[in-house]
Amino acid sequence: MQHELGIAADEGLRQLVEQTDGDVSAAEKTKAMKVAASKRAEALHKKMSKLVCVANPELTDGWLREVCPVL
Repeated sequence: MQHELGIAADEGLRQLVEQTDGDVSAAEKTKAMKVAASKRAEALHKKMSKLVCVANPELTDGWLREVCPVL
């Protein structure tokens, strides 16, 4: 997971540098990396939460509602 977050941060930095076509301050670089990593972390969290709910229903009370409709 850390590897994927690192890749996302690098991609965010690359996009910033491509868009600005000039000098970018260290603060702007840091902000771009944090935003990109944060978005990827949120996506990974959602994905892993769904997998955990299905794989180990004892971890959550509402797992059945997430997997199938309640009648």
